[in-house]
Amino acid sequence: MKLKNLTVLFLLVFSLIGCSSKMESGSLIHDEQTGPKGPVAGERAIEIAYTEKELEHLWSDFNFDENRPDIDFDESAILIAHTMENSCPKEIDRFELSEDGFKLSIETVPDGDGCDDIGFLKSFVFTIEKSKLKKVETVYFEGEPFDLNFN
Repeated sequence: MKLKNLTVLFLLVFSLIGCSSKMESGSLIHDEQTGPKGPVAGERAIEIAYTEKELEHLWSDFNFDENRPDIDFDESAILIAHTMENSCPKEIDRFELSEDGFKLSIETVPDGDGCDDIGFLKSFVFTIEKSKLKKVETVYFEGEPFDLNFN
């Protein structure tokens, strides 16, 4: 009987792990229906802050309602991914570095179905180890590549 219960427990744990989002390389620390000022407001965008001053500028540019997060910029950097969503809010499905560390993939999924085609600005804020991010050459956000060779 104990073996049967243990087997059921393992199956339950592994099924929950399989259903969870992949956030192996960073942490989502904030998301909000807001976007950057200027012409990229309706387009996908990736922005990175390596310092408190850069984060201060981006936080203002994206017009976030929340206070800026307290980040240890000796160890971490901030990555902001901007997109559009409809009446079904987007959630992060995957935030994952490739094995060689040169590609970062960020994928979203809508939360719900039967969504209206209304366009809302949406921005996701991640923290990631600075040493890992400095190696990244390309971020793929919702399938679109963003070249980071300027690092």
